[in-house]
Amino acid sequence: MEDMVIVSVCARPILYDTTMESYRDRNKKELAWVDVAEETGLPDQPSVSDSDDGSAAGRPTPAPDTVPAADPVPPADPVPAAAPRPPGGSKRKRATRVPCGQDPIQEAILQALHNEAAQTAQTPPPPQLSEDAFFVQSILPSLERLPRQACAELKFEIHKLVLEATRLNWNPNN
Repeated sequence: MEDMVIVSVCARPILYDTTMESYRDRNKKELAWVDVAEETGLPDQPSVSDSDDGSAAGRPTPAPDTVPAADPVPPADPVPAAAPRPPGGSKRKRATRVPCGQDPIQEAILQALHNEAAQTAQTPPPPQLSEDAFFVQSILPSLERLPRQACAELKFEIHKLVLEATRLNWNPNN
């Protein structure tokens, strides 16, 4: 699920690429988030109100037929000469930038990457076996087929041979 969100968001640079012209277009970003929600199967979250005081946040938008007809608005100039100040003389508040890792989508991406790294780190590589270990593993099936008494006698003989070889190689005069 997290991987689907990551792939879906990465396919829409309007959501994260601040150098794009359309990055500042809230409507296009809202549509991109709706596409992400549809693609991943996540529920569509209500959008945050465009008003600064948040008075309309959480309220459903009215149906299209109940919206009062407004005068047609001419398209805005691509580069306005000077932005008029709102009534009251107060400046528009700047949007606060979210530090890296604090956005929920960024958190989900980082969490998925950490989980993937943890999974690969949990499986250590198999140890390299020596020639002697391979030899012991090769006689193991034969030992398991022997009757219990014969297997015990063979193990005893193997231990005896190893002890004798150790005594022969051990020289206290060295």
